[in-house]
Amino acid sequence: MFIAPRGSVPNAQAGLGLPLAYDEEVLDLVSGKVRRLQRALGCPILLENGSFFTPVTDSDLSEPAFLNRLHAEGTCSTLLDLHNLYVGWRNDGVRPAEYIDALDPDVVVEIHLGGGDDFAGFYMDSHSGLTPPEVWQLAFDYAPRFKRLRAITFEFQETYYDSLGAPALIAELTRMHELAASCHVELDVLHAR
Repeated sequence: MFIAPRGSVPNAQAGLGLPLAYDEEVLDLVSGKVRRLQRALGCPILLENGSFFTPVTDSDLSEPAFLNRLHAEGTCSTLLDLHNLYVGWRNDGVRPAEYIDALDPDVVVEIHLGGGDDFAGFYMDSHSGLTPPEVWQLAFDYAPRFKRLRAITFEFQETYYDSLGAPALIAELTRMHELAASCHVELDVLHAR
């Protein structure tokens, strides 16, 4: 857990996930854990793509290939965080379109939008701002392709409410409704996987 000095950001704690080295061993480990969790909770689990700040060089699989395999093997589907893809790209990672093009559209059941800010030379997934135009463009370009899409979520830290303001948040939600209207889900894919 990263602890920011009080006063520099309204929410003083931010969790940073560590990337996995995607290989067969990790695939088996994650698959087993997700299956146990699904049995314990009695509901499907979605895995979210992370926002990373450094490449993982020892992976046998890309993250999209890893998520594709989990879905193909019936383990779980994906929560595709479009802002996380943008964060990775801003920090010298993979272009978001390249990532999404490698992802089977059928794995995506939910997408996340959000905004961030610059901190110590990195662009952070701080949930402190509105969705950047580049992320909106990804959403409108790709969301209609996700025929199993069931949810679109805008993430923001409530401590930023006053700085964002109700009119801006209402505009964000209005745009999300426009995005949802552009997604035509086929009735024969409404079953849970």
